[in-house]
Amino acid sequence: MNAGKNSPRFDPTLAAGSSISEQSIRERAYEIYVQRGCKGGHAEGDWLTAEAELKELTKKAADMLSAIKALTGQ
Repeated sequence: MNAGKNSPRFDPTLAAGSSISEQSIRERAYEIYVQRGCKGGHAEGDWLTAEAELKELTKKAADMLSAIKALTGQ
């Protein structure tokens, strides 16, 4: 994964099947807001985008963890 400054931060504990915290979504939504130049009126969209991004990262991490376990026989 190419983690640039516009990429959401990933919490590795999410790969273990934990749910995404409201705080993580809030932080990512704020990052999206700032990237857009702090223009208001998009709070709900920012929240939904943040939630979708974090869910996708969590799924990818879980898939990678499964693949690693399969390769290492765990």
